[in-house]
Amino acid sequence: LHAADSRHQLSMGIPMALVLCFAASEIVAVLYGPNYAVSAHFLRVLAITNFMWTLISVGFWLSVSLGHQSINFRFSVIQAIILVIVATPLTILYGSTGTLTGVVIAMSVALILYSRYTLRTVSLSLNETFLRTGFSAIVTICVLSILVWQINTFAMGAIFKLLLIMTTTALTFGICVFL
Repeated sequence: LHAADSRHQLSMGIPMALVLCFAASEIVAVLYGPNYAVSAHFLRVLAITNFMWTLISVGFWLSVSLGHQSINFRFSVIQAIILVIVATPLTILYGSTGTLTGVVIAMSVALILYSRYTLRTVSLSLNETFLRTGFSAIVTICVLSILVWQINTFAMGAIFKLLLIMTTTALTFGICVFL
């Protein structure tokens, strides 16, 4: 596993997650119409877990390629326990929002476990592997935050907003990560 391999994998997953997160309202409006506008919040949370999975999958596939199936089993059991102990009561108390919160917590723990496993198993430098990609993600988040704040002040169609967010994400992230 090379730092460039991880960076390329992250470079595909991060922009997709950012578009889903920042354009959730537009995606729901285009695909399902105004009756489902409330579900955009759920799409945003799922985008965050999708982003986490992008990072987790580096460690997951590393463990598969090295034949360390026991690592995946242990981490899956830990996630399942967290889901039962945390997500179940949150679901009972807060409904679907509680479920999503429990899933984010379980994914966060998996992210920590797989990141530790990856960095201990392969001699990857944090700087070399994640610095440029992380910087690119932060810059893109800042640009998208300003863009979404600005375009919400104008009357534009959902498709135009979606295309604008997608294009801005691709250009900003691409320029930052590959230059």
